[in-house]
Amino acid sequence: MSLGIPILLGLGVDELSVNPPAIATVISVITQLSINQAEMLAGEVLQLDSALAVREYIRLLAEVGNREQGTGNSGQELT
Repeated sequence: MSLGIPILLGLGVDELSVNPPAIATVISVITQLSINQAEMLAGEVLQLDSALAVREYIRLLAEVGNREQGTGNSGQELT
């Protein structure tokens, strides 16, 4: 779920509705990027030609982020 937040922000979404247990994760994701980064990411995603390509792109970004943080698979679903 949290992997799509930067894209949504970059597309101009300024309100999110999440379950209470997810609030801390959402806040953490939002505070780790700038709106410029989110807009650039959204622009890149908009150039992709299918939902499958978007999912793969997000999966690769997550892998790179996990490597940079020194963590393994976070177990987050990419739906």
